[in-house]
Amino acid sequence: GFESKEDDENSKTSKSYWDLAHVLQFGGMCVRSEDEDEALLTWIMHLFCNRGQSSLDRRQVGEFLFCLCQHKEFRNKLDRPKWEVEESEAEDEGGDEEELMVNYQTALDLRLLPDSSAQMAAQPPKIGIPTLVDHMLKMVKSNDGELTKDQLLKWHRKTKLYGQQRLGPLIMELRLIASVLFGVPPKLASMEKMLISEIQERHKKRYPQTDVSRRGPRGTVWYIIDDKWFRTWIEVVEKVSRTSHDGEDLRGKGHDNASPRRIGKISNKGLLRDNGSLALRGDIKWRNDYEILPPLAWSALQAWYDGGPPIS
Repeated sequence: GFESKEDDENSKTSKSYWDLAHVLQFGGMCVRSEDEDEALLTWIMHLFCNRGQSSLDRRQVGEFLFCLCQHKEFRNKLDRPKWEVEESEAEDEGGDEEELMVNYQTALDLRLLPDSSAQMAAQPPKIGIPTLVDHMLKMVKSNDGELTKDQLLKWHRKTKLYGQQRLGPLIMELRLIASVLFGVPPKLASMEKMLISEIQERHKKRYPQTDVSRRGPRGTVWYIIDDKWFRTWIEVVEKVSRTSHDGEDLRGKGHDNASPRRIGKISNKGLLRDNGSLALRGDIKWRNDYEILPPLAWSALQAWYDGGPPIS
């Protein structure tokens, strides 16, 4: 997606890689931008463009829509109990546009088909990418069979369920990569809340509670976090979300600011014994002294706020 630092005179032999500047640029687009995701959507669009292009042709639109459907199906496969995940049938991901087929229900869920399609009595199991391309180009009122950046922005934003339709699921994945894998803290408190909630929901689907355990099947990994700190974080993000304080990221700022978003580092030391080891105190109780988090939720909060130590 970003320009390589290697000489690109020979594209067949040049290597593309990201350095720290690329990581920070990507993280900024995903979780710290204030442009309503315009830069991120432009970046996604350029993944399907040839160099120098400012719009997607029909074939590239098909590749773009195919990617959205494949990602959605991938998430549908993973977001269910681990023991129910079966080996998926091999999908033909190559060939011309006319050979590409996607799950019909997936296309409906992403709102890539007309609303009337959901009312069909007999829905086919698969649908061809050309049909999705035709519908999208019609939706954006393309007269030349191409998709511009402005048309893509309007198309994506015109949804009823922004996070679940069209580009929403893919954008959520990119935000998680930027904020958890790369550790870039979100600018908005509301986005912190959204990302942690998404991680927790995925973990519950993957490791649901059983008849004998509310914490998932045997072997489910959880991390422990100080209950007081975690409750403070919840109260703060809920209080400031969608308010004037939502975007006040005070990490690294002085202590003279009275904004409610000042939380401080995570401290789990109060949960440990006094002998300097990482052994837990014997008298602590769940949801009184500590809360449990999925591993990725702990990794996210620890990356955003620092502190620790990690306890699993």
